[in-house]
Amino acid sequence: MGAKVKRKRFGNFQSSTSVVRYMRTRIDLSQTEVCKCSGWNFRPNDISKVERGIFNIQVGKLKKIAEFFDISIDTILKNDFRAIAPALPADRPERQEKAKSRREKIQKKMDEAGELGEKIVLEMEKERLKPLGLDMFVTADYADDESAGFDIYSFTENAAPMHIEVKSSSGSDRQCFISANELNYAAFCAENNCPYKFVRIRNVFDKEKRQIKTFTAQELLQMKREAANYLIKEDW
Repeated sequence: MGAKVKRKRFGNFQSSTSVVRYMRTRIDLSQTEVCKCSGWNFRPNDISKVERGIFNIQVGKLKKIAEFFDISIDTILKNDFRAIAPALPADRPERQEKAKSRREKIQKKMDEAGELGEKIVLEMEKERLKPLGLDMFVTADYADDESAGFDIYSFTENAAPMHIEVKSSSGSDRQCFISANELNYAAFCAENNCPYKFVRIRNVFDKEKRQIKTFTAQELLQMKREAANYLIKEDW
């Protein structure tokens, strides 16, 4: 086996500040695509490590990664952005159009996952309430109203109004995004004992792998959360 570069981490080094990640995204390639395009024997995980400032890979692999982007190993190790200037690719309209198209496809799939998830839960609720004659009152009209704080208007077995928030994903992701308004509405329901359900659906497009789980407002509020966005209020 070839020698390995000594393991090293920059104190505050993140993949988003890596010269390797910067070069890779400038030419619009994924880590897997870099491996395929290069034709060399390394894995996406090797690229990922280098982008995170972890250099415990074989020197030969690090050298090949440097050669692929036409930069030096020293530039990678020092994370020297000024040194990559001669190797920067020109921004081409076709590359920008490709990136735009890819973003639109991702957003479209996310929207489709959300719509299908809401449709699935809507039908489940109608089926559940059919024996009680309440199925005709269940509606998903609130799904298009971001200010509502929930997606589906339904009812309990006692005919009490119940609000449902649905979060769906195409894969088996163990996390999802929820807005501050949606979270605040769940908190309002928990504090006021209002009937509420949070429905999480994974693998929404695959009937065999699809997973559906329901949580109460209290259970949702107890889940681990990370702030993904902040609203900045300007005072000028």
